[in-house]
Amino acid sequence: MVMLRPKRQTSSTVTVTAPIGGWNAVNQLASMSPNEAVIIDNWFCLPTELQSRKGYTLWCEGVTGNIESFITYDGQDGQISMFAVADDAGSCSIWDVTDYGATPTEVITSLTNARWHFGQVSTSGGTFTLAVNGSDYLMLYDGTNWYTVTDVSTPYAITGVDTDKLIDVLVHHRRAWFVEKDSMRGWYLDTDSIAGAATAYDFAPLFINGGSIARIDTWTLDAGYGMDDYFIVITTAGEIAVFSGTNPASADTWQLNGVYYAGSPVGRNCTIKYGGDVLMLNKDGLVPLSQWLMSSRVNIKTSITNKIQQRITDATTAYADNYGWQVVLNPPNNMLFVNVPISTTEFQQYVMNTISGAWSRFTGVNATCWTFIDNLLYFGQCGKVYKFWDG
Repeated sequence: MVMLRPKRQTSSTVTVTAPIGGWNAVNQLASMSPNEAVIIDNWFCLPTELQSRKGYTLWCEGVTGNIESFITYDGQDGQISMFAVADDAGSCSIWDVTDYGATPTEVITSLTNARWHFGQVSTSGGTFTLAVNGSDYLMLYDGTNWYTVTDVSTPYAITGVDTDKLIDVLVHHRRAWFVEKDSMRGWYLDTDSIAGAATAYDFAPLFINGGSIARIDTWTLDAGYGMDDYFIVITTAGEIAVFSGTNPASADTWQLNGVYYAGSPVGRNCTIKYGGDVLMLNKDGLVPLSQWLMSSRVNIKTSITNKIQQRITDATTAYADNYGWQVVLNPPNNMLFVNVPISTTEFQQYVMNTISGAWSRFTGVNATCWTFIDNLLYFGQCGKVYKFWDG
């Protein structure tokens, strides 16, 4: 009988790179880059390494109800104020949550809606925050006092429109613009004004697919001769009108540049300024308007969410009607993310490193709404405000 000697065991060393390329939900596993991952939860992709997701610390507690939006104030004198708007079983209030560790103060009561949008106007008379929600009268904050603004209120009044029908606000070229709820009408004030007569602008003849105005924003492009600020109107049906100029009352200083179709937006917090560009969230992903309006809609590779396209499509399809969709930018940490409302109590964030473009996902941060002020990022939950990326 021949005895066979056992073979000597051999081994080799294989270097596995960290998945700094981030989340890939598009390619098959066999065709993925070695530095990408099928699942990458609670990591943040830096250009050269992975960073474990940081936590959050309690900023303040004692708000009654679920916080659904923030209103902030950044004054010319350096004053920073932060307010949380909460819904307590249909009874809504605005709370001062500016100071760390302090018990929040209820400053406005008896509201019917906690989902507010705001804009800030700076004039020779000071800095003012204008806030609207489509149900309650417009609120104005001057750094010290809150005022309810109607057509007969003092010391500030806005005439020509019912201010409780205004649902969005934007300051464009030193002029306050508003959106009338469930309509195609915008309203604007005189330059550098916070009150006075509001003038209507009917956008309905421009759009062929119906719906109403979902969002207005400012889009900045460099056309080669300097910086141009465009006024954009986004409808619930996914059409976008782009205007240039400063005075909508004059054809010499106000021009329609084009009307485009980009797909229905997701939520009312569907845009965010990104450098000079505007990012818009719809079911095709998160898209820079500078690329989208210069490309075919079917080319989803213009979306910066291209690598996670299937996941974001699944989420926007399944949870489109849930409240809490928001695009959030955290510049000090080179972080951009989409807040995804899975349910009223469960949220996720799809997170991108703005330097490398790599995506990951955060779980366990159940934030209903976010705000970035004074270089810090905060979020709201039921009764509490937290500072994020801390601890």
